[in-house]
Amino acid sequence: MAAAATGVRFDGADPFLAIRREAQLLVGYRGSPIVGAADEALPPNAPQAGDRAPDARGLVRDIVRFPVRLFELFRTPGHALLLYADSDATAATLDDVADAVRTALGEDLVVHAILADGVDATALVTPALRDAAGDFRAAYAAADGVSFVVRPDGYLGYRGSADVAGIVGYAARVVASARERTPVAG
Repeated sequence: MAAAATGVRFDGADPFLAIRREAQLLVGYRGSPIVGAADEALPPNAPQAGDRAPDARGLVRDIVRFPVRLFELFRTPGHALLLYADSDATAATLDDVADAVRTALGEDLVVHAILADGVDATALVTPALRDAAGDFRAAYAAADGVSFVVRPDGYLGYRGSADVAGIVGYAARVVASARERTPVAG
């Protein structure tokens, strides 16, 4: 606690706040040009583009019933695309969305379908996890057909419908911004 107190003024009555501040867990990027727009219709506690991606426990695969934490899926470098479906009709469209976004963001993109319990995934090629306990839906305030792009730094870059144009538009901004920052050899 002494390390958290040195150089940083904080309320000693709330040491948890000081620890989160020191770990930079209170940093956010809402409104940044390289994240999607905020959705004002969402509840105030719903994570928006630019917020730190929350964890969710209790995700299970159909074959392996051992639960997985969402943060375990973010261990690989690159962006992660999470496609949420709580209906069979939406689940049937997720492979097309995943393919189009992978084309825009590149092969380092990891894609997972997060499905509500009972959604049919038999024809789905995209790796799927079941939100058996509803933790993902609660943590992300997810609704049918909503997608999330998690940046390599663990922040949400995009939150919106699983509309290919919206996600690809976000991806184009990220790629264009990276190209502007990369020096040209010569």
